Amino acid sequence: MAEQEFTTHNENEQPKRRRTRERKRESKRKEGKSFPWYGKLGVAVVLIGLSLLIGLGVGYSVVGDGQLGDAFSFQTYKHMYDLVFTIK
Repeated sequence: MAEQEFTTHNENEQPKRRRTRERKRESKRKEGKSFPWYGKLGVAVVLIGLSLLIGLGVGYSVVGDGQLGDAFSFQTYKHMYDLVFTIK
């Protein structure tokens, strides 16, 4: 019979695959700690709201030839609502 080679593992030594998984987990943990998910969500909501306001102002004043101040007036939107939903 052929001789079999037996390798002895050090008890403190971990397999290579496990070490790389642990490094990935540690790096993900470090990245996640820098800025929490609810902070990212808050920034996204603020940026979306800001872009909507800028688009509203540009669309109403530049494309629609209106006054920029009228774009944010309640009376403007009340008038549009009355035009669309009032039955004559």
